[in-house]
Amino acid sequence: MDNLGKRSRFLLEKAQLTLKDLMRECSVWLLESIHQVKPSDIPDKPNSVMEYEILPEDTRNNLTDSYFKDHPDIRQYYYFVRKATFENQDWVKKLLEFKSSLPEDDVSGRRVYMSKIQQFVGKLRYIYEQTGRGKLSPEERQLLQEFGGKVVRNEG
Repeated sequence: MDNLGKRSRFLLEKAQLTLKDLMRECSVWLLESIHQVKPSDIPDKPNSVMEYEILPEDTRNNLTDSYFKDHPDIRQYYYFVRKATFENQDWVKKLLEFKSSLPEDDVSGRRVYMSKIQQFVGKLRYIYEQTGRGKLSPEERQLLQEFGGKVVRNEG
């Protein structure tokens, strides 16, 4: 509870809730509105990105800013890919945390959370397949292995 802000601590003390009770309440609340939680998607890959990706690596490394100014959709595309990846990873972490806060006997609630987690991990897998992303982080690799079976790409 040390990492909570003053306001959060005050609210917990005033309501006479423990952090565990608060997390359980949040888990139940999220469960009631979980149908509204959707994975972030990526845009279709523009032609300029496809052309950029087939350039030899040494050519790509030597491109100037003017090239990207002439093709702004390249940076924009990769921005949205990173954004969707981070948002989906963040939701997986949150869902796992909230799932662990549910009472042990709430089997149906846990099942709903696992189904939603699978949905987000599936979206992450799709993003990795569609973007040909570079090396997966250990955290990404673990998420895909735990919830999605084999790792899509074997990058070491």
